[in-house]
Amino acid sequence: MRGIIAQRYAKALFTLAKTGPIQEEWEGQLKQLAGLLKTEATLRKMLLHPTVEASKKQAVLNQLTAQLGVAEPVKRVLDLLLQRNRLQAFSVMVEVFCQLVDQAQGRQPILVQTACLLSDHDAKKLQDQMEKIFKKRIELEWQVIPELLGGVVFQLGSLRYDGSICGQLARLRTAVTEGV
Repeated sequence: MRGIIAQRYAKALFTLAKTGPIQEEWEGQLKQLAGLLKTEATLRKMLLHPTVEASKKQAVLNQLTAQLGVAEPVKRVLDLLLQRNRLQAFSVMVEVFCQLVDQAQGRQPILVQTACLLSDHDAKKLQDQMEKIFKKRIELEWQVIPELLGGVVFQLGSLRYDGSICGQLARLRTAVTEGV
């Protein structure tokens, strides 16, 4: 149910953001707000707790959006979510909005996990190769996970390619135990 609600609000906000620069500006603001709600447990609990008065929640949201310089339409969507007791759908709404902006901008975010940080030259080479494959502007999001031991893991939406040494060892272990 939360997903459907989040999609409706994200699509409505996306429709208001008619041009690319506005879409990207609002995307940044939404990501910033979602990041705060994710990292600030006290803020998240207060805004999502059903017994906290709506007026107190509204005051906190007003102060937060003013400090961050949030655009008026983004603030209005937050106000609507609060008034209709749907703030729990906000993080999903942000994800959907970001996906809509990615589609409109012709870009494809890909999560890349490596055991160590790649050099700028290697990272650029990898990005260029991905752009040739997908024929889109690729935005790589990097995560360094030493437990991978080596190799690389790509995550594109629900598609996951695991070329790490750790992943290869796990597949080998499965093949050996199933073959016995």
